[in-house]
Formats: sequence, structure tokens, C-alpha cells
Amino acid sequence: MAKHGRPLKYKPSEDPCYLWARSLDPYVCFVGAFLRQVVTDADSETASVQREAQAFLLDVNRLAMWIELTGADVVKMQEVLLQAAGLTKAP
Repeated sequence: MAKHGRPLKYKPSEDPCYLWARSLDPYVCFVGAFLRQVVTDADSETASVQREAQAFLLDVNRLAMWIELTGADVVKMQEVLLQAAGLTKAP
């Protein structure tokens, strides 16, 4: 019998042996595609798109909501994304 109501909250596995399985996880795939587009947009020829993407990458609070879905460390991922976009975080 199917259970009705709220779906179970996603909780990523902490076991590194499941890394290959997590790469196929729908949350990880979706977030990865979204963040890849943000990094691409950070170098957009359209000023408003570029400005919004860069602001998103520089704001750890906006990034956190997305990155936490994957179970990754938010600060480390922000560093990686900023580097990929050719940006640096202000001290």
C-alpha cells in the first residue's frame, strides 16, 4: 500500500563507497546542471545575466540552498565554482 503525504526528506549517504551512486542521484544531477549554467552565465555577453550569475556565486547564502541538496560542503563548493567562473571572493 502506498503511503500518502510528504515525501521523505533526502539524506545523502556519508559512505564514500556510494559516491558512484550519488553521481546518478536526481538531486545531484539537477543541482550540477543548474550550477554549471550559473558558471556559464557568469561569463555571459549579456550584462544583466552576467551580473546576476556572479552575484549568485558570490553569495554563500543563496548557494547554500542548492549545494546542501547534494551533501557537499558549501564553502568548498563556492571556492570551486568561483574558480571555474574566473571570479575571486572579496576578503
